[in-house]
Amino acid sequence: MNSQKSTITHPTEPHLPWGQTLLISVQHIFVSNVWLDPIFVAASAGLS
Repeated sequence: MNSQKSTITHPTEPHLPWGQTLLISVQHIFVSNVWLDPIFVAASAGLS
């Protein structure tokens, strides 16, 4: 058997620093309104 590991290179976007990744993640959450859906469901169900 061949003991050499083959490496496949794939062009991907560069990794961002953690701070920038966090900011982009928060922006994605606010833009997609994911945090609003549970509030609307709870309000329509009569939960406070």
